[in-house]
Amino acid sequence: MELCPVKETKGFSLVELCMASMLGIILMIATTFVVVWIFKMQIFFQQRANDDMSWITANEHLKKNIHGSSYVKLSGGDLELHNYDGTVKGTYVGLAVGLQFSDGVHPATIFKNVNATFASVYSTPSPGNKVLEVRVNYTSPSQLSSSLVLKCGVDLANTWAKTFGSGPARSVQQTTDKGYIIAGTTSAFGAGGSDIYLIKIDSNGTLQWSKTFGGSSDDFAESVQQTTDGGYIIAGSTTSFGAGTWDVYIIKTDSSGTAQWSKTFGDPESNFGYSAQQTTDGGYIIGETAYSGTGSFCLIKTDSSGNASAGHGWSKTVTSGWPVVEGDLVQQTTDGGYIMIGRTTDAIWDSNSSYTYLIKTDSSGNELWWYSSAGGRCAYSGQQTTDGGYIIAGQEAPNGTLYPGGDVYVAKIDSSRMTQWEKTFGGSGNDIAYSVKQTVDGGYIMAGATTAGSSGLYLIKINSSGTLQWSKTFGGSGDYAYSVQQTTDKGYIIAGHTDSFGAPWPNGYVYLIKTDSNGNCADSGSPTHDPSVPTPG
Repeated sequence: MELCPVKETKGFSLVELCMASMLGIILMIATTFVVVWIFKMQIFFQQRANDDMSWITANEHLKKNIHGSSYVKLSGGDLELHNYDGTVKGTYVGLAVGLQFSDGVHPATIFKNVNATFASVYSTPSPGNKVLEVRVNYTSPSQLSSSLVLKCGVDLANTWAKTFGSGPARSVQQTTDKGYIIAGTTSAFGAGGSDIYLIKIDSNGTLQWSKTFGGSSDDFAESVQQTTDGGYIIAGSTTSFGAGTWDVYIIKTDSSGTAQWSKTFGDPESNFGYSAQQTTDGGYIIGETAYSGTGSFCLIKTDSSGNASAGHGWSKTVTSGWPVVEGDLVQQTTDGGYIMIGRTTDAIWDSNSSYTYLIKTDSSGNELWWYSSAGGRCAYSGQQTTDGGYIIAGQEAPNGTLYPGGDVYVAKIDSSRMTQWEKTFGGSGNDIAYSVKQTVDGGYIMAGATTAGSSGLYLIKINSSGTLQWSKTFGGSGDYAYSVQQTTDKGYIIAGHTDSFGAPWPNGYVYLIKTDSNGNCADSGSPTHDPSVPTPG
């Protein structure tokens, strides 16, 4: 039987198969190379576009250094780049960082396995508000990848300006709920004459409550501080109550502004309270200036209920016999003693007889030493600094009277009362600082007023050596800032008085401004007014 023929099929030789494989590999490599080259060129041209913009200097540094970082961490308003060993590679202070995810998820504040892919620059809706956008890949705890956008630049979202009621605000402090407590004086509300005006707002400047305290005559507030129980301690002066023409007036409220107790201290002469602070033992230290022919600087130490009698507290005349004295601040120091800051003059309008004073006492109010500036320099504010020294600020007017023509004066003093540096700031008009605070970067923020050029509230930021970093003005003629504090987001809260924005003369409005870390405020030219009437406290 003849078998069916089998058709022969020709196959590929081994050489041909190897050549085909090599060609495929070469094509894959070439394709990969082209893709990578195109991607790198995209980065190159994008970087060149960014480099052409002069304002991007700091953010360019961020973009270049984010590559190779082990992870990125948000620390308050700062952005930290960490190496693989956990050390900080770089910190970008004050960069307001917003997070946007393609999947809308908001993860924890530590983003691991960060790999920058490209960066682009754009402007936000706020005029002049530039932001660097860095897009990175983010691996979530569930190992799902998503796109992360870090936006670094000026963010004015948490800035605002507000006016309230009537009269000046003399003191402001951020509270533990990130809101603010403000104390001032009003003649538009209350029991009669001028009354103490206490205002509580939330972090956005929205009124939570307001109270008045006082009697049928005049009552003034100079300072307010939140206490450890969530309430508030207010220091001022009164002609409505007490033993003399003027008496020191201290009010303790609960967290809702309702008075828990009040005290007056004084004699038949004039006694003014200018500052109160809760002490480490739960009591209070109060600064007083007293007049009986001549002026005296006094300290009053009370227990937690405001009692200063024997067994509860004490009062001391620290210095006496000076013609005219004006106190501004008392503070407990780290050694348990106290400092008093203010000024003394022979004739208050004669700058050659005006002097700054800083007095240091022990824990019992006994004077240890005092510091005085050259004539013509008056302190209105100060505090102990983190290095154990002191900062004081006010006005210098060496060539004439304090008003007009003075400049902002600030001096740093070490713990041995030696002057480390002195600086002045201002223009051809009258410039003054009523408040100074140390900032978290070791520098200082000052607030006051200026009549030079753009008149109004005057905000000045300097570094730890007293070198100017920036300055801002807000409002108009007749507007003053009496108190400033850095906030937890590294911005600033300012309290004062305005005659602008439709405020009624002569009382004006309470004026509050919340800025970012560079002193910018979106609403500074158009503050929102709240006409709410306070209730009796």
